[in-house]
Amino acid sequence: MGTINCLWTIIVLGHWIINSIWCQSLPAATEIDCITGSSLETLTEAEGYRGDVEGINLVSVVSTLDLQSTSCPVCLSFLELRQNVGTASATVRTKKPLDAEELKGTGSLSYSIICRDSRVQYDRIVTVTDVNEYAPEFDKDLYLANVSEYAPWRTIVTQVRAVDKDATPAHSTVLYSIEPPTDTFHIGGVGHIYLEKLLDSSVTTVYELNVKAQDPQGKSSNTTVKIVVLVRPGPYFQHNYYNASIAENEVMPNLAVYPAPVQAYNGDTASAENFTIHYSIHTVSPSEYSEAFEINKATGAIGVKTELDQEKSSAVQLVLRASYELYPHKIADVQLVVEVENVNEAPVFSLSLYTSNIVTTVPLHYHVVTVKAKDPDVGETEMLQYFLVEPSSLFAVEPSSGQIYVVSDIHTGTVTLKVNATDPHGLYDTTTVEVTIKDPSNVVQISINKPSDTVMDKVQEMKKALERALGLQVTVVSVMDSGGDTVVSFIAMEANGNLVSPEDVKNDLEKNKAKVQAELQAVFGDDTDFEIVDEGKESSVDIIAIVLGTVGAIVAVIAAIIGGVYGQV
Repeated sequence: MGTINCLWTIIVLGHWIINSIWCQSLPAATEIDCITGSSLETLTEAEGYRGDVEGINLVSVVSTLDLQSTSCPVCLSFLELRQNVGTASATVRTKKPLDAEELKGTGSLSYSIICRDSRVQYDRIVTVTDVNEYAPEFDKDLYLANVSEYAPWRTIVTQVRAVDKDATPAHSTVLYSIEPPTDTFHIGGVGHIYLEKLLDSSVTTVYELNVKAQDPQGKSSNTTVKIVVLVRPGPYFQHNYYNASIAENEVMPNLAVYPAPVQAYNGDTASAENFTIHYSIHTVSPSEYSEAFEINKATGAIGVKTELDQEKSSAVQLVLRASYELYPHKIADVQLVVEVENVNEAPVFSLSLYTSNIVTTVPLHYHVVTVKAKDPDVGETEMLQYFLVEPSSLFAVEPSSGQIYVVSDIHTGTVTLKVNATDPHGLYDTTTVEVTIKDPSNVVQISINKPSDTVMDKVQEMKKALERALGLQVTVVSVMDSGGDTVVSFIAMEANGNLVSPEDVKNDLEKNKAKVQAELQAVFGDDTDFEIVDEGKESSVDIIAIVLGTVGAIVAVIAAIIGGVYGQV
């Protein structure tokens, strides 16, 4: 080993002299004279060294030398002095490799060379440099620990201990870690394992940690820490089942619950901790009522915030949950069934205003329009009865179906009717019907080569097809059977509401015949054809008016009607 840049300091006490020489690695070469006094020399060598420590040359006088160490008895187990009697040289050498760990108390070898005749003493100190030989070692291969699931944050769960046999802190300092890291536990500098968060026994009740001990140079060892979570009882409800009832269309801030108000208790009676219980609504079925209920977090009182509908659901099932405030994973669930009581409700018309257009020549019992109401109460829609609020000499209503029909001769103008729908308990709703009666001279007729029932099924699509082809607003006023074909009567208006004369409409039909036919074919099929019905043509054939839904399924048969017979669809 090369020269070390450190200073040997030789201290001579009293009459001794003080010299300074540079430190060097072993073996050192020294001179002693057994006369002038004692010197303290400091040598340095790494542990594990074996061989000569000091080569001694006696100057001026030849004397027998002795080796001793009063302050470090163990040091002599490492060293021996060899001298041939009567010679002027001697050697101090090792008996076994230098070991910093065995010399851990001092970290050095101290010895003295004594001239036997003069008793002059030469002191020596050899500093043994520590080498990183050892990895930290745990005192156990497996550590076992228990911890309550209610243990608070930063609780010390257990302690592991590893020792590094190296002599100096540079090699023997132990650093602990959990591999891989976990957010549940943390290990401190002295091996304490702490809780980093509250435990949840529903996740796991056993943790196995791989703990690593490592020295500053990276030498390491591992051990296993097994931690068992002691499960504690959670809250429990006073009863296994609760029920309540409420009338539909009511709200109630504090619902009466049976057999007793909702209440949960602390199940961990052995614990000294006073657990705070929180209540919540876990599920609601049907789910559409999830926002209809609320629960007091502290008391468990149930409130109904929005109206329930018995016709949609006769009962609502809630799952109530109780949990500890500090340990929300400790829960108890219980079922609450809320019966919804039926309350009679008034029927409701689908429209507040119905409108219809007909011509003055429609037959008696002609179906003008059907009004329809719905009763929210289950099964009572079919039991509704329809009545005119004020009797009419022109129109009547069929009580069970709501069909408005003609009962006498009518004239051009507008008739307004009020109709009631009444349920079996006397509750009712009212709607308005406006019937506009037009002059048949403005009606245009076309004949389509399709059966009347086919045309009736698609009368709205046909109306829109004619509007697209003609660029006018079309109102169909009748659909009539004509020997296998169908005669459709309609009036046409401009966008501003002005009627278009039949002659102009017929001209538009002739001019746009291909377009009209294409639109009708899109509705009724590719084999669809049509033709314009001239005035008087219908007098040569029997035309049967289709009177839809008339009272008692009356079909008015009108034969050889001159000028045409019209009915609105």
